[in-house]
Amino acid sequence: MVSSSSNLLTVRSPDSGANVLTTDTWYYIEVKVKKSNSISAGDVSLRVDGVEWIELDAASDVIYSIEFAYTDCLLFWGYTSKIVYIDDLYVCDETGAVNNTFLGPVKVATLNPTDNGASSDFTGSDADSTDNYAHVYDSAGQNDDVTYVESDTTDHIDLYDYDDMPADIGDIHGIDVVSVVKNDVMGGGTVRQGAPIVRSGGTNYQGDTYNVGSPYVHKHHILEEDPDTSTAWDEAGVEAAEFGVKVVA
Repeated sequence: MVSSSSNLLTVRSPDSGANVLTTDTWYYIEVKVKKSNSISAGDVSLRVDGVEWIELDAASDVIYSIEFAYTDCLLFWGYTSKIVYIDDLYVCDETGAVNNTFLGPVKVATLNPTDNGASSDFTGSDADSTDNYAHVYDSAGQNDDVTYVESDTTDHIDLYDYDDMPADIGDIHGIDVVSVVKNDVMGGGTVRQGAPIVRSGGTNYQGDTYNVGSPYVHKHHILEEDPDTSTAWDEAGVEAAEFGVKVVA
């Protein structure tokens, strides 16, 4: 039953001079890193509020003698007793046709379900399928089994309409469909798999299938383009689309 509810690169600011981060100030920081023992100029760079602070040249050594295929972590820290707060965080790679370079100042906007969509196959925690969107709207934080929707039937789909976009959203670089799910095997359900669903232009588009365990886990489905148009999302496209979850098997 599906219920929806190391490698280390160190870049340090100099101790004095123009490029210094000051306390109690928000900055927009962009870091570009190439995972390789051999780099070209511009492959590793740092920008703060759109201004280039650091750019390694082609002769720089960036890692040790072994070339690694992945990055273990990103580490942010404050000097001595200082605390670093991170608001919005995004990571880009060079796959696909968009978002392959510095994006400039951006922000992440959270949209919550506001109505049922084209499919309401799941059963809500109130034992009906009337207002399913209300059971997955957790604006105050995910609340586990307090409110939820569930299904033990293959191919069941729940879709929801969402908030309108903020008025000052600007360009849309992508969306992240977040499903908070678990398998309720202890409640008598069958071990199931789930998948995110995006409905755009009247067609359902299914994301990658994921395994579901217990307790609740967050599953992310990032789309840099509208699957109906194969172009960048625009405000009208996001507001017309529906998002939800499917019982796959």
